[in-house]
Parts: sequence; C-alpha cells; structure tokens
Amino acid sequence: MARWYQKWWGVILIAIGSISVLFAIVLSAMIFSYWRQIKQGKGGELAKKFNLSVENSGVAENRKELESSDDPYLGAGKYTAVVFIDYKCSASKEEWSVIKQVAERYGDKIKFIIRDLPFESLHPGATQLSEIASCADAQGGFWAMSDLLFDKQGELAANLSESEIKTITESVGLNYAKLDECLQTQKGKVEVNRDYADGFRFGITKTPTFFINAVKTEGNIQFDAWKKFLQKI
Repeated sequence: MARWYQKWWGVILIAIGSISVLFAIVLSAMIFSYWRQIKQGKGGELAKKFNLSVENSGVAENRKELESSDDPYLGAGKYTAVVFIDYKCSASKEEWSVIKQVAERYGDKIKFIIRDLPFESLHPGATQLSEIASCADAQGGFWAMSDLLFDKQGELAANLSESEIKTITESVGLNYAKLDECLQTQKGKVEVNRDYADGFRFGITKTPTFFINAVKTEGNIQFDAWKKFLQKI
C-alpha cells in the first residue's frame, strides 16, 4: 500500500508546502533588506523607488522643528527643502552653488532652509566655520560669509586665529567686534548645536542631506534634477 506522500494528494501537499516555505524565505530576506536600508538612512530612497507617499518616521510629526523659522532661507515656494551642510565638506560646497542657482530660478516654487551639521571628526574646524556663519547671520551677512567659506574651503586652517577671523569678517563687509562678541558669548555655538542635535535625531549620516517636504534625500542633487522636478509643479 502506497504511503500518503506517494499518493497524488500527498504530492500536491508537499509541493504546496515547499512553495510556501520558499515564499516565506524570500519575503523574510526582502523585509530584512528593507529594514537594513532604513537603518542606514535610505528610507526616503525606498519611498521614491516604490512611489510611496509615506514620510520618514520621526520627521513628519516634527516637521515644524525641522523647518525652523530662525534659520537662513532662500525662496518662498510651497515646497520646502531643508538642507544640512558642512562647510568643510566638498559635496556641500558643490551643492551650495546649485542651491543658489535653483533658488534664483525657481524661488517661487521652492524654499531652501539652511541648517548646520559639522562633522568635526571628519572635517576638523567645521564647527568653528558654522559658528562664524551663524554669527554673520546676526548681521545679515550669512550668504556672503557662506560664499567665502566655501570658496576658501581648501585654504582655511583647521582652527582659525582671531586675526584670520577678523580678516574674513571684514572682507565681506561685516563688523568684526559684533561677530567676535557673538562668538565669545557662544550665541553661534548654541544655534549650531541645536542644528546638530536635530540632524542626529533625524538620522543624518552625511552632508548634504535634504528633507524635501519632510522626505529625506541624501547626497548631491544636480541642477537638472531640480529643474525636472520643479518644472512639473
């Protein structure tokens, strides 16, 4: 007498069971892969890949904090792009000129908010430059100072002396005494630390990193990509 697994219905059960196990293995592998990508800060890339409208966990509900009202900005469009930069980062320098170009051409469609995330361990001196730019902002000189800091990125020492800070401050037409007071009272440091804390909280691991209407996008975005995106809205 044939055993159950030798009968036609037994063969079908075994086949169904094998397919189910294989499906479970594949599904588990996919879930693990997506989980690992999200842990690496690629949740926004996954959302774009599958055309999802889901915003990053921890970002959407804190969007007002992310899109701070007291940080420098360009443009006034309905789309808000918060960008975290590092003045010693070559990729941030490359994106800086793109941001200004996009804001000049499409400022009616997008608003760029600039925030600091100096990775001091990778770029010694980045924190000091962020504090200088923040103090320059108090005099309305953020953009001029930022342009200079990026232009001279490869020339600036890891720790600028008072005379060096005075030179670059006066070269962009700002009052050195006021800027120095801002640095000494640590007003710039407080602002930079707040940006850094938010960047850490929202899982940023590299600069530049954008949050476009709270959706995270890491790395550089070329002008043509901005153009294609903004021309559709």
